[in-house]
Amino acid sequence: MCCTNHVDSLIVSTEAHFVNNTIYLCHTNCNLLNVGTLESHLTTVRQWVDVHPYDVVSILLVNSNFVDVGNYTSPIQNSGLGQYVYTPP
Repeated sequence: MCCTNHVDSLIVSTEAHFVNNTIYLCHTNCNLLNVGTLESHLTTVRQWVDVHPYDVVSILLVNSNFVDVGNYTSPIQNSGLGQYVYTPP
């Protein structure tokens, strides 16, 4: 995966498709290219962060298909990344 230094950037730029209450990462059409769920990919990132607790990872989610932003909360929380999310004071 990524991230061997102390500050790394992971940019996730996908077309999010919301199907059956699940965000899938697809290109144009999920029948054309479906790389799985957002939650699955965020879980992989969380597993890496667990092993590298002093490194920083920035994730930019591009929502070009205008999936309601409230639908992103569950995949972030369910992946376990919620505990690492920076919340400004």
